[in-house]
Amino acid sequence: MKKMKFIYVAAAMFAASAMLSSCWGGGSDDPVSPSGSGDVAKVAAETYSIIASSNQPATFSIDVAADTKVNADKKGATFSNISTVNTYVKVTAALVDAKGFVTSKQVAIITLSSATPSVNISFDFAKKSTDVVSIDDVAASATDVTITSNLSTATASMTIPAGTTVTNGYFTEDFSVTAFKAEPETVTADALVVGLPVPADPEILVLNCTPSGAVFSNPVSLKVFVGTELAGETITIENNGETTSAVVDPSGYAEFKVKHFSLWNILFDPWVDSIQKGSVTLLNVTNYPVAAGVNTYSFTKSVGTQSNATGLAGYFFSKVFGDKVETLTEEGSFSATEPGTATINVIQNYSDYVFKFGSKSFSIRVWDGTVSTVSIVGGGSSSNVDPQSHSGGSGM
Repeated sequence: MKKMKFIYVAAAMFAASAMLSSCWGGGSDDPVSPSGSGDVAKVAAETYSIIASSNQPATFSIDVAADTKVNADKKGATFSNISTVNTYVKVTAALVDAKGFVTSKQVAIITLSSATPSVNISFDFAKKSTDVVSIDDVAASATDVTITSNLSTATASMTIPAGTTVTNGYFTEDFSVTAFKAEPETVTADALVVGLPVPADPEILVLNCTPSGAVFSNPVSLKVFVGTELAGETITIENNGETTSAVVDPSGYAEFKVKHFSLWNILFDPWVDSIQKGSVTLLNVTNYPVAAGVNTYSFTKSVGTQSNATGLAGYFFSKVFGDKVETLTEEGSFSATEPGTATINVIQNYSDYVFKFGSKSFSIRVWDGTVSTVSIVGGGSSSNVDPQSHSGGSGM
């Protein structure tokens, strides 16, 4: 699909109680007592962001936890169904005008935790390929016929042997193939265990083949680019429990032979080889002027994942860990009983993972939550540190 219109949405999630703080993470939920100079407070505030792209208007519904506040830069999007579920964030993206699209609606269920309090999800709506050929023309052809998925975000093609006929009745739909990424989902960091597979649906890439339900006199070839990183590995496609496999060639393509059409799912299920934790400092200031009342400060954090994986591996990381890194400017706040100065330190945690698939290894960095520490000095004292932060957005 050609990405012609970009819609960016940023929703700030605020932990307003002990229950929510344990769900969203990012700092202590205990208010700081105004007990004098040197008190230290942690400000809990995380951002959930969505990037959606389509060439049609899109509608989003967001379910957020009870007592959370949502700030959104709509930029043409509409929001509905803000509910009081405190265990997950549910995002539904639906095209207002779905004509010509294979997928008109996608849903992402994101379970947030203290280890992964923010993600960056991209919805790619798949418009049907315009490279088609009729059943009658295929049956009459003296040579093989090849068509491509020319409007998709993934590279795929179909080759129908000369003279191939449909053996299970008459279909009016043309031959076509459209490749698109499976619906996004996310995996929390604390669900990953070294030595075990990633607990996620292995369906990563979908081939929508028409005429749907047709059975053929000769096997039809489906060729898909899955990435040169997977050269030599065996990749499997599946449809309702039926599977077929192919070895990836040096150019990064896998070619499958099928005798009927439907939605064929390309599977990818790596396992966790290692996990390393780390952090970076986003803000470290001393002698920060403090006024009596509410004080604010800003910092820029990363949301999403960093990986150089392409093809199927890249789709996998995008689906289950969020999309490419975006930077978001956030505003933290704290209260003081009188003027003074403060030392403010903000760090952001990250997790570095190595995943294995067959003989191949893939590295990825997943950005986690931020922790802010405010220490008031010079005569001031903190009171009821406000865990709010405001996302300034990143643009596209």
